Amino acid sequence: MLLPFGHYTYGAMSVRPSLRVEEIYDSNPDARGEGADIEADFITSLSPSLEVSSENRRVNFRTLYSMDSRYYSREGGRDYLAQRANASMEMELGRSSRLTVDDSLRITKESLDAVDTGIQTERTDTTSNTLTLGLSGRLTPRSTASLTLSDAILEFESPALIDTRTDSASLAWIYTLTTRLSVNTTYGYTRFTYDDEGADVEIHSLQIGISEEVSPTLSFYISGGVIYMDINEERYDWSASSGFTKEFRDSSLNLSYIRSVANTSGLSREVNIRNAGTANWTSTLSRTFDISIYGNISKNSSEPSGEVDTTSYSGEIRAGWRPYQWLALTLGYSRFQQWTGSGLGEDITRDRISMSVVLVPGEWRL
Repeated sequence: MLLPFGHYTYGAMSVRPSLRVEEIYDSNPDARGEGADIEADFITSLSPSLEVSSENRRVNFRTLYSMDSRYYSREGGRDYLAQRANASMEMELGRSSRLTVDDSLRITKESLDAVDTGIQTERTDTTSNTLTLGLSGRLTPRSTASLTLSDAILEFESPALIDTRTDSASLAWIYTLTTRLSVNTTYGYTRFTYDDEGADVEIHSLQIGISEEVSPTLSFYISGGVIYMDINEERYDWSASSGFTKEFRDSSLNLSYIRSVANTSGLSREVNIRNAGTANWTSTLSRTFDISIYGNISKNSSEPSGEVDTTSYSGEIRAGWRPYQWLALTLGYSRFQQWTGSGLGEDITRDRISMSVVLVPGEWRL
């Protein structure tokens, strides 16, 4: 939870510093597998951040830098400093076209913070960086097209894990049937490059879908397609994605499912077929109190050998209370569990209880 200590505006530019102070109980701080000698620990987290943004008639940009200093009470050797930086720009090239650029960097010891596969690996220094370039434009009054290019790197300090580079390109076309209903088709190309020669993998995919705003408070999307993989021999698989959003008077519910190609979080030089379902419910109970419940289940299987076969789930409940403008409290509980069906990865269970206390002075404008 990040809350501003102040907000300074210089013409079209704003600078926003923030600070989070958090106390965490972690039942498995080293993410060790079942049967290992596991000792719980208490963590103090200090997370300052700085956001700079600007909005102009044609160009908007935003930069964010945050650091998370974590101090362990029982084992000081676990202490580490995580860092996160993001820079994004959005530019209007004309009345119907737009260019976007985004670069995101993460340096951490937690694999779940660096990669969104849902696979927990050993605790080691991990660096991930993703650069994305997007170009979109209107072709006709009812259709638009977009091109997205992405380059992502994932590097580990541990020699047991495999560095991976992912280059991808996608071309999407959207046709609006009515003001609330549209159809879309997307072609995608992905190339996985590993830290040794001869292990590169190329992926081609084609997906077709529809999206509809059923009412002002209810919307959904669904799509499916085919995946072609050049892995020693020709192989085919299928892809899918769907989502559902419902807005209530004081709450909202989001459900989603995706089946796609991803990396294996450094466990293997094979392609990962990832299935993931997510549910998120948030509610504003009063002017000063809110609550959220989040759940995710992921199934990861590598192709062609299946040497990576993991199933994991994570759940979190979080409550926030802001009795005064200058004081905010947050209490949360989360649980992560992972099962493996092969020799790679470990069966892991991890519980966390966290509490944040934030003092928030008034907002300043210059």
